[in-house]
Amino acid sequence: MKVKLSDILEALEFANLASSAYVNLKTGKVVALTEDDISAAEDDSGFENYPQWQAESIAIAKEIIVDESKDYLQLPDSFEIDEYHMMEHFIRSLADDDIAETLAISINGSGAFRRFKDHLYRLGIQQKWFDFRAGEYKQQAVQWCDDNNIDYIED
Repeated sequence: MKVKLSDILEALEFANLASSAYVNLKTGKVVALTEDDISAAEDDSGFENYPQWQAESIAIAKEIIVDESKDYLQLPDSFEIDEYHMMEHFIRSLADDDIAETLAISINGSGAFRRFKDHLYRLGIQQKWFDFRAGEYKQQAVQWCDDNNIDYIED
């Protein structure tokens, strides 16, 4: 069984507090579950009141959360990904000290992510950030696969 690295990357990039992603260790399929899916699975009142696509997600949530299936392994969540650390790492990688200082100041305090992105666009280096961020996500995905003995394919 091999997992598509692109599926893992997509799940990592869309990780947030309202969802969780898992790899099925038998099929290699990556599944994302919302808080609503998990709540419905824990409620266990049946799936007949849900559309088919959601009933399938709820059934998977029940298998993972309620039945504690060992066939699934949770991917890192948004806390483990730590995009703030990525921003710090990006800033340290910049050769231009003035740009690095501007960005370093921008990530202090409330609203750091918004200010950081605003400065990226104002400075015209947004693509450099997107490329850097994509590389960081890929590195984390590969490391997660290696740490968990997951075979993957790059597609």
